[in-house]
Amino acid sequence: MNLWAKRLRQLMLFAVALFFFSCNEEDSILGFRNPNKKFNVFQIDIPLTSSVVLIDSVITDNISTNTSLTHDVLVGSYNDPTLGLIKAESFLPLSPGSSTQLAASAVYDSVTVQLQLNLYAYGNSGPQQEKITLHEITGDSLSFYKRYYYNSSVAYNASPLSEISFNVHYDSLRKEATKTTGRDTVLAKGRMDDNFGQRLFDIAKNNTDSKYSDLRKFRYEFKGLALLPGSNNGVLGYSVNSAFSRVALHYHTSTDTLTAFFYFFPTAGGTTSYNPAFTHVVTERAGELSGSPLYQTLETQSGARYIQSGSPVITKVDLSNFYKFADTVSNIIVNESQLIISGVESPLGMSPHSALLLRSINENNVFSNIKVQADRDALLRYYLTQDGYFDVFADYRTSSQSVATINYSSESNQFNGFLTLFTQSLFTNKNFNNQVNDTRLKYVALYPYSPSMSRGITRTIFNKDNIKLRIKYTRPTQITP
Repeated sequence: MNLWAKRLRQLMLFAVALFFFSCNEEDSILGFRNPNKKFNVFQIDIPLTSSVVLIDSVITDNISTNTSLTHDVLVGSYNDPTLGLIKAESFLPLSPGSSTQLAASAVYDSVTVQLQLNLYAYGNSGPQQEKITLHEITGDSLSFYKRYYYNSSVAYNASPLSEISFNVHYDSLRKEATKTTGRDTVLAKGRMDDNFGQRLFDIAKNNTDSKYSDLRKFRYEFKGLALLPGSNNGVLGYSVNSAFSRVALHYHTSTDTLTAFFYFFPTAGGTTSYNPAFTHVVTERAGELSGSPLYQTLETQSGARYIQSGSPVITKVDLSNFYKFADTVSNIIVNESQLIISGVESPLGMSPHSALLLRSINENNVFSNIKVQADRDALLRYYLTQDGYFDVFADYRTSSQSVATINYSSESNQFNGFLTLFTQSLFTNKNFNNQVNDTRLKYVALYPYSPSMSRGITRTIFNKDNIKLRIKYTRPTQITP
């Protein structure tokens, strides 16, 4: 915890203690309320203005040494009535599960593929028949030394190696996804092209030029697979680091029927947490966002505000109205602060994000960055994280979550999240160095937290008039100059 955070927590604890002490003093020993209260408690709802911004540079690959992150990709497409056609296709590496050659007497039988669904389902409801096609990558092999974005792509053979058809129930998948234990394992399976299988078999059996035992040489020969949607029913997520997601090479000897496995994550000489598999998201924009340029502030005609994962859209929140209030008062202690977004759209099969976070963004619609000296100088005094970007810290941080989240409730149809310490830091620094200055934190972006920007295509929509900051604060009745 930085020095500012420690001092702010001490200040808050002192203020709370002082508040309760003053409340106790209001009663005399005769039971009459003291007419001279030392503090007054107030509540104010501050409407916040906002705008819409389309961004890019969202990384969708699985290259990370953080083993707590999920390693998933998306495949599918659906027509969003508001935002247009959304299509997700994925590109996966392929690695042998073992470097041991097949027996000299081995005979090829067949090759199959199996994919484990991660239970993410979006864009539809009820039972649906899904179809995806698998194609061999013909461009560059997926690299561990570059990053892949939502608009990255790799060349692949137009002729499919496999076509997988399977039935799923979108509502059942979403219900399973809410479980913390005992989740069902849902698999999609299909037969693959025998010419492809024979190539795998020949390398596994002969290990010519070490192309089976040397992972780099194997990946030069087999550059990976592209997974493409074959229907417009919806978008599903798949676990690429699961041992259930694999290509199975079936063969036999004179005595046994055997299987050799190939996985979509690094095996020999690699680590499963470092995976270049990525998702490519294409959006044919419709409605009022159609043709909108990137990184421009958009005031929509309908007054709608949008947040979308995968094909990135954010809502930019202006804090000017907060400062209009803060500049009229002094010596206050923020007891509680909540960001509330009401009237959130939740159409069937397209529920909003379960949680959003707040990220500092500048006037040019670029996120503040810890690597930029000017950003550090301006923002380190606020209650913000310093891990790459500047996100608002949670009031009560845990080992699993350090950022503040604005969480969605389907019962109230609104988002709500506590920003007490962050709001107090805004007030404390409103006149930094005893003067109003241009380094005030002016904007924050509503950014997807769950599902994350890179692991879903979930969208959130609400009206511009439905976002407010509710502050409960204490102020002394007599202010000493």
